[in-house]
Amino acid sequence: MAMGRPGKKIMCVNDGRVFTSITQAAKHYQMSRSTISKQLTGLRPQAAGLYFMYVDDGLSVEQAEAKRKQVLEQVYNIKNL
Repeated sequence: MAMGRPGKKIMCVNDGRVFTSITQAAKHYQMSRSTISKQLTGLRPQAAGLYFMYVDDGLSVEQAEAKRKQVLEQVYNIKNL
């Protein structure tokens, strides 16, 4: 069993998948944890063409989806999703 601090939930803005940690997302998309981490902290504009955001535990599914749409509109300049 892995020891360490618990990860923060993140969402892939592109497809809406939610992961319990950066490690879980990195395994799913077959990329390094640091690539995702750098995108989340603003050191990279994207992570292999994907955009991620942290998901607060207090957000409902509807709130998380609204936040995702807002980010998609900003990133891709898309209106009325």
